[in-house]
Amino acid sequence: MKQDGQRLIKLTTAFFYDTEVEPEVINLRDTTLATGIPGLLSGYFGSFAQTKGFKPVKEIADSLGKRYTIVDFTLSCSEFTETESPPPGMMINLKQLTKARQVPLSHEISESSPELISSIKMHGSFEKALIDNPLFLPEMLNHLGRFRDSVIIHSIKPNASPTLTVASIRIDQVKARLVSASCRFNQNTKIVWE
Repeated sequence: MKQDGQRLIKLTTAFFYDTEVEPEVINLRDTTLATGIPGLLSGYFGSFAQTKGFKPVKEIADSLGKRYTIVDFTLSCSEFTETESPPPGMMINLKQLTKARQVPLSHEISESSPELISSIKMHGSFEKALIDNPLFLPEMLNHLGRFRDSVIIHSIKPNASPTLTVASIRIDQVKARLVSASCRFNQNTKIVWE
């Protein structure tokens, strides 16, 4: 349920399976995107990504000899704030983050991992670092201090695909942020978070 100061974001992900029939129950933990990031739940964000993201998903299914289905889910987020105690589930859109707004994030990371902030700076920005290496994100979140419980909007670049926008959240934050989830192709399939 949406609360004051909250924004709902709609995301899309995929579930791969081996059977002829779609499963009756899908655990959202078992879903993934074309570029899976361990320790995070990610979903395509925005209509372009939610449309174009299925080409790499289909290619993965074909290469693994699996079938797939699409899961839509909604998270409740708070708007970005630089306060001393940011609200849980604060949305940080790295695609739209100004240099001034990058400063508190850089400061938090440099406090605990100067090497990581140096690696990110070599790419020019948080956004470019994550396009080049999405596996930076779990490490980055671990060193974000007061911002570590945020929902991060960033880009990925799967093979044979345009750059796509996704939202990623740490697994331990999903239960508090998850508003709804459903299977797009089969409304009778139950989506759970366990």
